Amino acid sequence: MIEVTPKEFFTELEFALESITFDDVERMRDYVSPEFAQHLTNIYQEMNDWNQKELIIHLVQDQLSEEFALIMLDAINAPSAESKAYSICYRENDRSLLNKYIANYEVKPELVAKDLGKYLDLKKWWQFWK
Repeated sequence: MIEVTPKEFFTELEFALESITFDDVERMRDYVSPEFAQHLTNIYQEMNDWNQKELIIHLVQDQLSEEFALIMLDAINAPSAESKAYSICYRENDRSLLNKYIANYEVKPELVAKDLGKYLDLKKWWQFWK
């Protein structure tokens, strides 16, 4: 793996996020490093748009270290089945689980949905008084 400096990585990431395409983010996945986790988490937390948040989730999908916990745990709330599947893999610390959710070369929402309930809070604690 070729190492890149944080400046190089985040400059490239800025362009990739502006393009809002997975292709631009995809080519950066091999360069993600735990040393970038805090800055990536800060960027992620500042985002309100799930389209952009899912680009960050896609970028860090291979990362199982706890430095990426905030992003990967929140991915369960993303609109796409892919991000939800990545979150499940992270929670189970097993990237190979992704194969369980793939059919015909794509993540199938109905396959992810079978396991999703285990990870979603059915009722938040503060809602018990309503």
